[in-house]
Amino acid sequence: MGDVIADPSAGRVRHTTTDPRPLQEEHADFAIGLRLPDVEQRTFFGRGAHAGEFTTWYADGQSWASVDYVPDAHSFEVNEGGPRDLWREIEDAYAAWRARGEPPREEHGVTVTGDGQWTWHTGPRGGRVDCGASIPRKAL
Repeated sequence: MGDVIADPSAGRVRHTTTDPRPLQEEHADFAIGLRLPDVEQRTFFGRGAHAGEFTTWYADGQSWASVDYVPDAHSFEVNEGGPRDLWREIEDAYAAWRARGEPPREEHGVTVTGDGQWTWHTGPRGGRVDCGASIPRKAL
């Protein structure tokens, strides 16, 4: 991620009320990854007096976002840079997963055909999950 974030101090700063802890949980993280397959994530945990804190970084090669968790906070600092609003996309992906009833990753699958591939929830006929772009057959 260091190659993407040349100067984190040059980023845009704002605050969010979205608690970043639930986004770290297995099923939420999986759902966010489906919607944003080109985005990498790394979390760095505090130590010593800051042991309860963490910062999660997201990056896609051009854009990046970080969110800082501090215990007992009601608002969390977000820093981001690049052409995309990655934090908004992450919040949207999380909200979409919650709107589907927070399904576990085991209820998802993938279909691959001659025309491409896509992800679904509750069976191949249960409808596609809104996720990153389908991969055309020629790219496979």
